[in-house]
Amino acid sequence: MVKVIALEEIFMVEYLDHKPSLQHFISLLTCLLVLVTTSCQNLLAPEGSTQITLEIDLTASENLKKPGSVTTITRVVVTVFTGEFGTASYKELVVKELSVTGRSAQGTISVPIGENRTFQASAYDANKFIQYQGISTVNITESTFAVNIGLGPVPPDRTTLSFDDQSKRFNWTKSLASDFAAYRMYRANSPGVTLSSALIGTIGAVDSTFYVDTERLSDGLYYYRVFVVDTEGLISIGSNEVLRIINN
Repeated sequence: MVKVIALEEIFMVEYLDHKPSLQHFISLLTCLLVLVTTSCQNLLAPEGSTQITLEIDLTASENLKKPGSVTTITRVVVTVFTGEFGTASYKELVVKELSVTGRSAQGTISVPIGENRTFQASAYDANKFIQYQGISTVNITESTFAVNIGLGPVPPDRTTLSFDDQSKRFNWTKSLASDFAAYRMYRANSPGVTLSSALIGTIGAVDSTFYVDTERLSDGLYYYRVFVVDTEGLISIGSNEVLRIINN
């Protein structure tokens, strides 16, 4: 109200000194519109927060080799955190589900003003699996109106590996990846099995969660780890490492 009165006073001075022109009316109307817009934004966001527009482009995902059942992203959820990841100060502030239209997702979110606000976007397919994810950390001020979050494909989850000394069989938990391609078993002669270690087996059926190493090995210690590969060639974090002792 104070700002509007001030504008009226300015306009009245102009009116007394000069006959008001069309330009005067346009200037006054523009000022009033700016005030109304700013006031509406302040009303939408709680005190100490600002209203932010989020828009996520999903077009890039069309180039990924997803199977037909997961080509459509049905939900995009944005979670805002504050603090440094892995510390006691890291906590969730806001969760917002965006509406998905075609190849983009849009929505608005009220975010507390402050530094190091981490925006994490997760895009879910029709089977409720996260297929794409992205993170952006920004400082939020009253003048922050938009945040861009780039999405990338998410590798499959890791499995848990075990070894049965009686059957000489390795077993692992089934992959939940909807775009599963294969399990890969690696072996090394020392701790720290990586993708550079010896690849000893590839299993292409998601329900086949076991492997028997039939190679005749000399006495010693052998370390194993299984990785999951999806249809884009993305590879999971390796499973836990399992030790096998050969003593012929």
